[in-house]
Amino acid sequence: MNERQQPHIIDVIFVLALFGAFAFSAVMLIIAGSSIYRNTINNMQANFETRTSSSYICEKMRQGDNIEVIETELGDVLAIHKIVERHDYATYLYVNKGYLCELYASADKELSTGMLAAGQKITELESLSANLDLSDSVIELNLKHEDGSANRLLLSYYSGE
Repeated sequence: MNERQQPHIIDVIFVLALFGAFAFSAVMLIIAGSSIYRNTINNMQANFETRTSSSYICEKMRQGDNIEVIETELGDVLAIHKIVERHDYATYLYVNKGYLCELYASADKELSTGMLAAGQKITELESLSANLDLSDSVIELNLKHEDGSANRLLLSYYSGE
């Protein structure tokens, strides 16, 4: 009376189909998650580039005593002057070959393209234009980034002059 039941082919097919559906769902979830992760990383990188260049320029301007805009063949150059022991030094911020660059030098020296080529690369930036004509203590900066996005900053500063 010990009767064994033979497994039906339908039972085996059901288990395999259930396992297949689970495996397919897991793979689709991994693919969707990797796409979301990739987009998040790209957005974070773009935001980092935007915030870094804007914040860097703002902080440098706050550290200076006087600001001027110098037009060169490379474009607008922000000259942020600082008096140190009765000597005028300038931090020059400008765009060269797709990068925001900084050069710290004596303000007595004439600014040249060769001199600007020696600047330190800070972050990627396509262009920088500045306008001091808005008022005595406001500067307008237009930043264009490599990804095509642009920022317009209106900054108030104090000039020692």
